[in-house]
Amino acid sequence: MSRASAQKNAAALATAILCAGVGALLLLASRPGDPLAALGHPGWSSPLLVLVALVPAMLWLELAPQRVHAGVGALGALVLGFGTSALAAYGAAASILPAIIAQGYPEPDAWASAQMAAALQASTASVATLLAWYAVRRGRRATGFFAFAWVAAEGLAPLGAERLSVALFEHPSYIALASIGGPSLVSLVCALVNGALAECLLLAVPPRRRPYLVLAAIAGVGGSLAIHQVRVEALSAVRASAPDVRLLVVQPAPTEAPTLVEQTRAALDDVVGDPITAVVWPAVTYDEPIAWAELDLAPRLPAGVDEPFLVGTRMARDAPPEGPLAHALVLTDEARQRSAVYQTTVLAPFLDFAPLEEVLPDGARARIHDAGRRPGQRGAMFEIGRVPFGVMVGWDDFSGPDLRRQLSDQDPEWLLSVVDDRAFADTPLPTYHEACAVFRAVEQGRYVLRAAAHGGSTLIDPVGARSGTMPLGEGGAEVFDVPRLHAATGYQVVGNFATLLCLLFAVSLVLLRPPRATGEAGDDAAAEG
Repeated sequence: MSRASAQKNAAALATAILCAGVGALLLLASRPGDPLAALGHPGWSSPLLVLVALVPAMLWLELAPQRVHAGVGALGALVLGFGTSALAAYGAAASILPAIIAQGYPEPDAWASAQMAAALQASTASVATLLAWYAVRRGRRATGFFAFAWVAAEGLAPLGAERLSVALFEHPSYIALASIGGPSLVSLVCALVNGALAECLLLAVPPRRRPYLVLAAIAGVGGSLAIHQVRVEALSAVRASAPDVRLLVVQPAPTEAPTLVEQTRAALDDVVGDPITAVVWPAVTYDEPIAWAELDLAPRLPAGVDEPFLVGTRMARDAPPEGPLAHALVLTDEARQRSAVYQTTVLAPFLDFAPLEEVLPDGARARIHDAGRRPGQRGAMFEIGRVPFGVMVGWDDFSGPDLRRQLSDQDPEWLLSVVDDRAFADTPLPTYHEACAVFRAVEQGRYVLRAAAHGGSTLIDPVGARSGTMPLGEGGAEVFDVPRLHAATGYQVVGNFATLLCLLFAVSLVLLRPPRATGEAGDDAAAEG
């Protein structure tokens, strides 16, 4: 190996490390909740940075692999993909771990869990980057293949503390680009924009390129905006004839006065119109059982429902190896009150009702299904007055392919999310969880009622718009009329068909083979060694 070749190889590895650091920093700065501020670096956050976060990696993949030894190029691609994803995931975890440790989770185990999660997540990104490097070696354009490989890695192996931040669905302010059907497609649109920017920077670099990826990005973004508008109009038409279920959300006061009973009674006295179907308390410390006689709810219940159905959560401290616990109480009457224990791991809680049927009132029915993550992690399907709905207690995570598939089979008419983020009020988690709830509403195609103890309880519609948002850090009560919709409604069918056309057009543009410049292929081939 000549000295010049050795210098090129060393420069390629050094720039791969540099691009990984820059990409990870941009990914962190684009996340909701501003994790950089929690890490002591405020003022750098913007959701728009997600549109350029992958550009450094794409530039490296387009320029470096053709000019260095094959083994060095493969090693650089692995370093680039693993470093970008691992640093971003670990930085996001580091911004919230102090709050988790303060809740009683042992510090060494918390940091070890974050490191393992970051490594698992980065392994899929490194494979995606390696595939993009191989595509360049075979004469394809790196930017386009990297977009698809990165999205595939995110969609096929959702490992780690958080998903890769290449999707605008994590930013409710830009939900118009997120209402096109699912995480992988949103990630694709975002990656296409990154690729188009990289391609514009590469137009002056031999061999001469044609801006196919720019056209694909324009088609993807323009199509997603048009699809969003189509869905908004179609949803308005469906919503006009959909029945409602009435729910009262009682957000706990930060002080002891007024009490929960006083808040609930006052809110019920103020209700006008149709009776309340259910009451939801986002989080309550149940030191003393609440007897229904204190609230006098019986006259307010709809026909066929003997007792109200209430859900609450609270964080509790416990020791590893199982991790911190979140307790949820499904309340019936005082004699039948039970608690359902939820098993959580750091940053990844899941449902675990055991047993559930015996704690439900006669007017409610429940079906249990496996979330598909590991034994004992389950979701739950409920019915109130024969109105089916899905519930998630903990954080806004309906993830898991089996859970999504069974939700599709059982077809709940709306979703309820109950979350207690009060212990993480000064971290990025509350904002991030709110963004996840918006995405879940879009993904599931159903209305989601989000009841949050920290505040911000809101109703989210299937295109991501929020209504009736309650204030943060304050007590209060709000009545939500939640529309009952099935997933296979007209507005979704219209949107999915338009999404498919948009995707096929974007894919056809990305897969076009770039022209080869005369006289330069041999030089590149020789440099590859």
